[in-house]
Amino acid sequence: MLEKIKNIKWAYIAFAVLFIGVGLCFVISPEKSVKYTGIAIGLFVALFAILKFVLLLSEKERRFWFFFRAVFFVCAAICGIFFAFSPYRTVPFISSALGLILIMDGSFKLQTSVLAKRYNLTAWWFILVFSITAIVGGFLAVRGVFESNLKLTVILLGIFLIVDGVQNFLSLFYFGGIDRGTKEEALLEVEEKTILPAEPEASVPEENEKNSDVNES
Repeated sequence: MLEKIKNIKWAYIAFAVLFIGVGLCFVISPEKSVKYTGIAIGLFVALFAILKFVLLLSEKERRFWFFFRAVFFVCAAICGIFFAFSPYRTVPFISSALGLILIMDGSFKLQTSVLAKRYNLTAWWFILVFSITAIVGGFLAVRGVFESNLKLTVILLGIFLIVDGVQNFLSLFYFGGIDRGTKEEALLEVEEKTILPAEPEASVPEENEKNSDVNES
């Protein structure tokens, strides 16, 4: 259990550093950041699609879905190359993808804040504020509210990514308290189930009355 918690903590730290780093790049240099991000995404999609297409051609058995898969990978490779040469066109895609990440991660942190409040951990409302901010930012990014202004869109995405990275760091301080709280709660449930109800004592007067009735008969 401790090893699993350590792995989760390292994952949270890695995501926090990644989100804060990308967010700072978006805020400091929005145009260059979105350009290089678009190029990277386009090249990744193109190379991945080409690799899958080559592996598909190497298959000996070519069944019914072979043609459709081949067309899909070719189209994906073309789109990737197009985005690599036109990186600014990837902004809606980047905005929607990051928005979904913010919504999902913010929802997990919202649950963390609820558990922190449940186990009376200090400053539980702090992560609550950050999680709600991340969720709202995610919805705005998915809806593309600021897509008309490229620079503003990228800067806001950077700010929301920094917020999400900070809340990942904050979550680390609640893991120990939440883990202790869940263990104590589980122990209490086990103790309540193991305690047997006391057997009702026999009513002595009623037994005497029954015996007297038998003797009279």
